[in-house]
This record gives sequence, C-alpha cells and structure tokens, in this order.
Amino acid sequence: MASSAEVRHIMAAVPKTMIGDTLEITRIVTGLWQVSGGHGRIDAGDAVRHMAALHHAGFTSFGITDPRPKTYAEFIAILERIQAADSDVVPLFMSDRDNWTTQIFMTVGYSFALGDRAEEVYGAIMDNELKFQDVPEFEGILNDYLTLIERELVNPNHLSATYDDAIAAVASGRAAMIYNGEWTISSLEAEGASIGAFPIPWTDKDLLSTGAYATGYFVPSAGDNVELALEVLNAIAQPEYLGIFFAENPAFPGLAGIDGGDLNTDVKTMVESYLAERGRRFIR
Repeated sequence: MASSAEVRHIMAAVPKTMIGDTLEITRIVTGLWQVSGGHGRIDAGDAVRHMAALHHAGFTSFGITDPRPKTYAEFIAILERIQAADSDVVPLFMSDRDNWTTQIFMTVGYSFALGDRAEEVYGAIMDNELKFQDVPEFEGILNDYLTLIERELVNPNHLSATYDDAIAAVASGRAAMIYNGEWTISSLEAEGASIGAFPIPWTDKDLLSTGAYATGYFVPSAGDNVELALEVLNAIAQPEYLGIFFAENPAFPGLAGIDGGDLNTDVKTMVESYLAERGRRFIR
C-alpha cells in the first residue's frame, strides 16, 4: 500500500484535476518512456523506485487517501475501487500453490473471530469434542475468503501462483497487494518496491496478529563435522554477523543490543502501537 514517506512526497508535488463535480484525480502526464533507457543513460534502481512510487500514488487517484480499513467491508471496498479503476491491476494477489500462504488467511481470521473463546474452542477440537464445521466463526471467515474469489478481486491463476509470483507481481505494479507476514516487506523492498502495510480487520476488529514461532538449527551428535558445525553456529550468533543478517532482512531481534536494521515505517508503527497499548516497548 502507498504510505511511505517517498510516496507522500511525490503525491504532494503531483498536480490534480477534477472529473465532473466530485471526483479529484492526479494529473498523470508521463508514460514512463523516459526511464526505459532508450533516451540516454539512466540509473536502473532509481528508475524502478520512481515507477513503483508512481504506481502506489495511484491509490490516491482511486480515492483511497487513508488505506487502512476499519472494517472488513471497507477492505473489500478498497479492493473493488482498485478493480474498477484499472482492470490490469490485480487488487489482491494470492499464491495458493504455496499453501503455507493460503493458511495465513484462516489462521489469523479464525483467532480474530473466536476472540476470548479461542482456547475453549481449539481445546474442544483437539479433544474431538467439536468439529471445525460446528464452529460458526470458522464458516464466516471461509465465506470472507470466498468473497474475494467470487468477486474476482484476486488473480485468476491463484491456485497455480507461487509466493515468488506474488512478490514479482506486487513489485512490478501488476498487483496492488499481497497478504502475508512482515517478512514479505523485505522481499518487496529488495525488488525496489515502495511498500506499506496495514492489518486486515477480520470481523471488524482493530487487532494485530502475532505468531509465537520458534526456529533454530540442530546439529546431530552422530553427524559429520559436528565441531565445525558448532563453530559456524557460534560465529553467526555473534552481534556483528547478526547485524549483517538484519541489515538485509530488517526485523525485531529477540536479543538485546542487536540492530534490527532499517525497518519499514508502517511495520514499525504497527508493532510499536501494539506494544504501547499494552504498556510495553521494544528495546533495540
């Protein structure tokens, strides 16, 4: 979504015009042939950034000045506005061939819908006292998901599209949005995209989803080169090497004293607001 400082700066300088009595749009006067490289030397990276910024500036032309929806209906309305404004741009790119991306929609939506009942319902399912089809909240989230497909707000090839396809589509401007985790931001920015983020308000709730995931490296005691493997793990766990990793993959390190890199402004704002509401703060 278009909410970076770069996009706001460009939008402030772009003149606007009226269509009819009520619709104000940006007066876009460039076909971007100037940055194709056929009219003199250009900086390819700079050209991509400007094209991405102009693409994101299109959200304002769609009448979307504040992209963060407050309800799920508002989220659908944003997608439909994009759909109506430019049929060549996919409002929401789905990558269902990589089904780990598909489940994010349900995993987050189910928990939002259940609210305080989550522990009780999931416990009953695990104990075989309840089936998924017996939970009306699950049916509601699945219907929300189907709405996106039935109204053709997603890419027609969503069942065969991959996560890499989604990154390429959004980075190139062929798609407006992707629904995924905060790690997606780094992948998009690496492709030169100027990107922002907002949480989807499942069941009209203003919440931020988090995941309690634990990852790590394992060195089998009976494996080859155990001592060398342990030395490598010890090396990459040092602050200087972690700093190199987070410089390329900005995030919120779990260790004090580690620089998490240049975080995306919208992601940082969402996380800090989430913590502030709970009387906490992130220490870098």
